[in-house]
Amino acid sequence: MPSLVSSSLLLSFCKVIRREPQFAHIPILVLTAQSGLQNKLKSFEAGADDHLTKPFEPVELAARLAALLRRTEISQNRLFLRQRMKMHA
Repeated sequence: MPSLVSSSLLLSFCKVIRREPQFAHIPILVLTAQSGLQNKLKSFEAGADDHLTKPFEPVELAARLAALLRRTEISQNRLFLRQRMKMHA
């Protein structure tokens, strides 16, 4: 039963983070023992950027984190450029 509570809490946390503009850009990787398709879909519906099931290889975790950070950096750069273009328009 505790895994259901923590899973529900995690998904609620994801939704809250995504609603708050000052936190919405933060990448979320769900690391869990729950491997079912429905669990993965719930993670993504709640706003997670990625879902990794335990057990996992450390090199896979590192690769997923690097990809998340790369995408976040690209998104932040695009946002910055859009804001600058608006200022000069």
